[in-house]
Amino acid sequence: MSLLFPSIAFLFIAPALHTFSIKKDYFYSSLNGFVFVIIAALVGVEILPELIGTEGPEVTIMLLLGLALPFISEKMLHRTRVVHKVAVLVGVFGLIIHILADGTALAMESVDANLALSVALHRVPIGLFVWWFIRPHFGSIVAYVMLSLIAVGTLLGFHFSDSILSPLQTSTVAYFQAFVVGTLIHVLFHKPPSRHICSSRKKINQRAEGVGNIIGLICAIYLLANSDTHSAETSWLSEMGETLTYLALETAPMLLIAFLFAGVIKAFMPDSFVSWLTRGRSFNQATKGMAVGIPLPLCSCSVVPVYQSLINKGVPQSAAIAFLIATPELGIDAILISLPLLGAEMTVTRLVGAALLAVIVALLVSKFSNGENKVSHSHDSESEAGQTFTQKLKSGMHYSTHDLLDHIAPWILVGIIIAAFIQPFLGQLQLAAIPGGLQVILFAILGIPVYVCASSATPLVAIFLMNGVSPGAGLAFLLAGPATNISTFGVLAKLHNQSTATILAISCLVTSIGLGLATNFVLPDFQPTSFVDDEHHFNWIHWSALIVLMALFAYSVLRRGLRAFILELIPHQHSNHGSCSHSNCEHHHH
Repeated sequence: MSLLFPSIAFLFIAPALHTFSIKKDYFYSSLNGFVFVIIAALVGVEILPELIGTEGPEVTIMLLLGLALPFISEKMLHRTRVVHKVAVLVGVFGLIIHILADGTALAMESVDANLALSVALHRVPIGLFVWWFIRPHFGSIVAYVMLSLIAVGTLLGFHFSDSILSPLQTSTVAYFQAFVVGTLIHVLFHKPPSRHICSSRKKINQRAEGVGNIIGLICAIYLLANSDTHSAETSWLSEMGETLTYLALETAPMLLIAFLFAGVIKAFMPDSFVSWLTRGRSFNQATKGMAVGIPLPLCSCSVVPVYQSLINKGVPQSAAIAFLIATPELGIDAILISLPLLGAEMTVTRLVGAALLAVIVALLVSKFSNGENKVSHSHDSESEAGQTFTQKLKSGMHYSTHDLLDHIAPWILVGIIIAAFIQPFLGQLQLAAIPGGLQVILFAILGIPVYVCASSATPLVAIFLMNGVSPGAGLAFLLAGPATNISTFGVLAKLHNQSTATILAISCLVTSIGLGLATNFVLPDFQPTSFVDDEHHFNWIHWSALIVLMALFAYSVLRRGLRAFILELIPHQHSNHGSCSHSNCEHHHH
């Protein structure tokens, strides 16, 4: 018997599941988390790899456009609900196109238990996705119409597979699907709107959502293990998988040590260093600010409030700016994973470069800006003198396995995944053919506006270096990328003035380029760490560390939900996404 009828019937389970779940907050949240992961997996491991396999990595440009356009439209038009409605319709329309191809696959497959389960795991979440996002905006009738269109698409794909497949395999359709994938990702990060939950002011149970995420992840792995990939996809996916495995195993032990060290630093670094920073002349102050900031595991987003508190306490601008630049440049975590990925020579170069950049930029900013502060100084601080050694240690370990883990883990993952993704395609770009000096300038300019932390930049640069990028260009990106981003400049303009922000941006760019050029001069025969063809045998320490690290990451997801976990990647969206604290429910996301 064909799976055609079950594949359609599974779609229409969604309304009943929604009616049942809306009365049970925990089940609703778990189902929400499950659907989020399954749809994300459908996009990330089925639709997108097929598009890249047939059209090449260029289709990711359309994906980024589809992801960015709704966000930009919301900001410019100030019509969040209208933009979201359009994004939902585009996303569902794209799913219908995918369903046509699904229908043709059903016509070619023989029935077995694995395929039946795969169909159910596909269709129930798709039905819920459509119901959750269409019904609140357009009503139940339109939601049923959309489910019916998906059913019709399945029928058409099943009965007319030969005539359907040919038009779907054009480049135009592929690029449109990539755009739709980006739009779907945008929609996914909006929690399903529900007037019932909003009006009663219930909050999504993040732990329940996390449980649903983990169950969804297990199901997604099952789907991936039982799916057939086309030959065009296999080669680059295989290389990506090998690179991903290597990077994960190579960095896992050092990352665990880094989390441990970060907790110890947090627990036992005294607050009295504030008064120490004020002593001496500008150079001494900048050097002290750099020395305090470099070991701290904070990125350019999380260091901003610390910088503001230093300014509020009267710390001189030279010391505060050096701290602002040095802190996100490295950190214990970035230093430790640089050793296996970049090698000792490049790690030392990175450390020296970060220190020089922080001091030079701090001196330039303090010299050429007027030093105006728009905040008043306050010197109150909380003392931890009453805490015992054990209490301080517990506090530090709680910080490293909660606050720090929540903030750093998504960046580590995205850095490793992007590095593994671009590895199969970098060889085609012939980066080594670009002159070394031009490479330095290009990578420094690329780094300035990019929001990337030191840990996630490390595997990216490791891949760049292995594919012919000069060490100076790699250093320029490592310096310019983590040190600053658009939000950093905005905060500086607010705390001081626009000229201070401009001087800092120009100083970072010019100094990064200068240090990059100097690195190319000092290291003319640099040999990057190579690992793709390396017969590297990992031992039980690497595998054990990776298992523990994955457990910690899963713990973070369980506590908060995958949406909040991933939203750490967006500045100023760390904790306020998806809540419903207003008196009305006109908004459905933040």
